[in-house]
Amino acid sequence: MVSDGSSYRELAHERFGNDENLADVFVLYYGGKWTNYYKRDNISISDRKWMQNMIDYCEFYQEALTSLSS
Repeated sequence: MVSDGSSYRELAHERFGNDENLADVFVLYYGGKWTNYYKRDNISISDRKWMQNMIDYCEFYQEALTSLSS
C-alpha cells in the first residue's frame, strides 16, 4: 500500500492498463526488446522513474516484513 491507500498494482493498472501491459513494461525496464501487448520499443523517463519507485518500495516493504518477523 502506498500513502493514499492504493496498491502499486492498482496504480500500475491506471498507468499502463492491465497486467499484460505491466509485464511488457517490466521487459522494457530491464532491457528486453520483445513485448506482446505494450506496443512500444522503450519506456519514457517518467515511466522508468515510476517503475524504479515501485521496485524500491517493494524492496523496502520486504525488508520491513523481514525485520518485524525476526
